[in-house]
Amino acid sequence: MAGYAYAVVASVILGAAASLSLVLSPLAGADPGQPGPVDMNQQCSLQYPGDGGFGAGQAYLVAPQDAYSWRCRRIGLSAELSVDPGAYCAPLTAVPVNDGTPNWRCE
Repeated sequence: MAGYAYAVVASVILGAAASLSLVLSPLAGADPGQPGPVDMNQQCSLQYPGDGGFGAGQAYLVAPQDAYSWRCRRIGLSAELSVDPGAYCAPLTAVPVNDGTPNWRCE
């Protein structure tokens, strides 16, 4: 019975973690260099394209609600990689959105 309880608890925890990752998914944005939201997943894949056995970069948040905590990760590599919203926005400027979300905009 203890094994069953452990499996149920693990299932609930994994389900909650999956739900949290959906809530914190990067905002789909405007095209690079255009006014509008920054697509952090797209910027990660531009900065870290899949090569050498590693997958393309994927965006994730280290601290929810903190626009400065975005990082990239690559499948097959365990290092935290920086993401540059300014490069996504160029020649415009990247600015954090002031609405309580961790998002960036190109202006």
